[in-house]
Amino acid sequence: MPVDIVTKIEEARYELEQLANLLTQLGQKEQAGELLQLFQVGRGQAVRVVVVGGFNQGKSTLVDALLGAKVLPIALVPTTAVLTLVVSALPEGATLYFSDKRPPLEVPLEKVSDYLALNPEGKLNLPLRLVEVRFLWREGPGELELYDTPGFNDLPEQAEAAREAIQKADLLIFMLDARQPLTEQEEFIWQSWGMQFGAKPLFLLNFLNLLDEDDREKVSERVRSSLPERLGLKDEVDLLVIDALKALRGQLRNNPEEVTESGLPELREKLEYYANEGKNQLFKISRIGRLQQFFAGVYTQNRASLTEAEDKLQVWREKQLRQNTARQQSERAASVFGNVEAFQRHSLTEFEYKLLAELEQAVERWPLPELKTQVEGLTGQRMREWLAFFEREANKMLVPVAPTAAKPLKFVPPNVPAYSYKYVPPPPPPGPDPNTFESPFDFLGNAVREIGQFATNVAGNLFEAGPDPQTIQRERIIAHSRLAAFVRETVVRLEKPILEGLKTARPAYVPKLSQPEIIPPTLESEVKLRRELDALLSKLAINLAG
Repeated sequence: MPVDIVTKIEEARYELEQLANLLTQLGQKEQAGELLQLFQVGRGQAVRVVVVGGFNQGKSTLVDALLGAKVLPIALVPTTAVLTLVVSALPEGATLYFSDKRPPLEVPLEKVSDYLALNPEGKLNLPLRLVEVRFLWREGPGELELYDTPGFNDLPEQAEAAREAIQKADLLIFMLDARQPLTEQEEFIWQSWGMQFGAKPLFLLNFLNLLDEDDREKVSERVRSSLPERLGLKDEVDLLVIDALKALRGQLRNNPEEVTESGLPELREKLEYYANEGKNQLFKISRIGRLQQFFAGVYTQNRASLTEAEDKLQVWREKQLRQNTARQQSERAASVFGNVEAFQRHSLTEFEYKLLAELEQAVERWPLPELKTQVEGLTGQRMREWLAFFEREANKMLVPVAPTAAKPLKFVPPNVPAYSYKYVPPPPPPGPDPNTFESPFDFLGNAVREIGQFATNVAGNLFEAGPDPQTIQRERIIAHSRLAAFVRETVVRLEKPILEGLKTARPAYVPKLSQPEIIPPTLESEVKLRRELDALLSKLAINLAG
């Protein structure tokens, strides 16, 4: 047994409301409202039959013929100016619904045509939105609602009322004039509204009786054969010939023969079929068809928007990845640069200690007159050696984080500071007084003493001994005392170009980065919602199609 379509739609209520909620969150409120309206229409039990056509096509005449009474206005000029709903119910009467805030108004049936007809100015006397007529015109099972629409070649607002009725129709009775069947406007209306809203079409060919009897069958067959191609119909065309005016007259005169000749019984039979055993199949075409059409449109739109949002999100993620990579590289380079700076401090401290120790030993070995020159020369050599060593080691440490365009570190050796020690030889011992007479013995003694002093001086120079051991010891103590300050100044001079060079090179190795940009939360949320929407649309389409 086939599943009842209304039950199936009702069972999908949670998913449909969830879908409407997703559309609302994505800013597609109009589509959310359209979906909820489709759901409300889809869960109704009554079959909605909508009669459409141009003005003076016999729509209201046909509805009156079905009712068996003159209820709706009929004239040779546009009359029905508002959507009219006819339900088979008691008590008989009509309810007027207004487009403004005034409450509904109950009127007797004989007054309905007064409210539906246009005044001489082509306007309604009251701002009506809908007229609901209650008249017991059928007693069979199954609910059926019959809508009479304004002609779609009337005023724009009346054409819009017809469009809204077609949008909710299950069965669309399309009135054609046999004298001019399927005009360009009628073709446009079907392709724009009928095909879009998915109602099953039932074409009624009216006014065939006004043609020559010989032409009637030809015209009927020509219309039947041309409809599929011109309207893009895939299923077999459902076409009935009707004489609406004759049907109404036969009903009013209680003339069964005239009613039978008018084609009204065939139409009633169709309506009763769709109100009962054909109802489920009709609802599948109209209500499920409209929902599936809605799903397809939203799905196509959502896929395009999802692809665009995912592309944007991917661009953001790649950008963020580049930023994170750059930040990691920068942090790594900063760490390596910090190691270089720490190595510089440690190495320079060690250099200071070793240089001072080496000079301490040298002061003990070198002759005092040459001490200043020797100390400054050795210090300059050690400075150049250490600077070359540090330059080489620092560049090796920076190789893993060196940018392509970065130049290797290069340091210029500074000038050697002046060693403040200066050797001052002691004054010579005083010689003999020329004014004093010198005896031969004195002369001999002086000569012997001078020879001894010369030998002492030669020995002192040979063994780096000063003229006086105490004086020499004192001089070396002075030279030692000035080494620490000399070495400290040497280190300061070495450190200055190192610090300046590292400071200059740091931006090339450790670029200053701005704060990483955060992916817009709305973009991530949109992608998440659109993926949920995509999955839910597929689920609903499958469930309702089964």
